[in-house]
Amino acid sequence: MKNSGFSLSVDSIIDLIDESETQISVSRSLVEQYILERSQGHLNMLLCECFAINVKIMKTLESALRVFEEPLDEEPEDETAEQVVFSDRDMALIETLLLARFYLNAELLQANISVQLH
Repeated sequence: MKNSGFSLSVDSIIDLIDESETQISVSRSLVEQYILERSQGHLNMLLCECFAINVKIMKTLESALRVFEEPLDEEPEDETAEQVVFSDRDMALIETLLLARFYLNAELLQANISVQLH
């Protein structure tokens, strides 16, 4: 069986990290607010899950960027230099986390909660 790789642009990775940082901050604030109000047990669970998923996305992508930014012996000349290559396993993890975040955000929106900055 042949191993293949998948790539994401550095800009896409940075955008995903920024989005995760935003969702981490908003979900943390909302959990604190709901705890002080002593309400919304189910929503707190969803917000904690949102926090955890986004931390995992951020750590996974930041780790990939650190490996990508390690100095090379020679500078690549083509435009693929701004692409980070992931193994099948790592890309499956990233896809799973992003899909989980998507469905979690949809569930939060049904409760009129957004973890995005507007």
